[in-house]
Amino acid sequence: MPGALNDAIALAAIAVASLAHAELLVLLVALPVAVLVHERSRALARHRLLLVVYSGLLLVGVLALSGAFAGALGRHWRLVRESVPPGLAYASVEHLAELALSLAIVPVLVGLGWLLATVWRPVDRDRHAFASLAAVTGALVDPRPCGFRSACGRRGRGTSGSSRSGRRSLPETR
Repeated sequence: MPGALNDAIALAAIAVASLAHAELLVLLVALPVAVLVHERSRALARHRLLLVVYSGLLLVGVLALSGAFAGALGRHWRLVRESVPPGLAYASVEHLAELALSLAIVPVLVGLGWLLATVWRPVDRDRHAFASLAAVTGALVDPRPCGFRSACGRRGRGTSGSSRSGRRSLPETR
């Protein structure tokens, strides 16, 4: 149900999720894209709070890319600039393929087929809203267990195997 309260709840949930796991900041991109896919031409009229918040975030992003925050962030500015490694899209597709093969390809294909059919030819609004959010989020979330800048396989610990916590990780692709 569109409205300022639900938009505020969604933004608060994204903030809490991002505090728990930094990679979930990708949900900030997934929310407006899913709203646009689901609501289409009515999105701007029904989600004014999201319009204001994302306009502010766009302004902050433009300022950040221009280097306006470089002095404020100091040595951490390099981390902001290099937060998404090259080859992420290819690695994500490769990991999705490994996940599909290890879990059995048929349920993955059936699920993707339902998802695409529901996004393009919705049966009802609730299913379309769910499918829109699932499609956008699935496309944006990094399926690797250790995220963007993981310690898995980096910093001299090999490409796979145990990390210091004893957990196993997927081999890193290059």
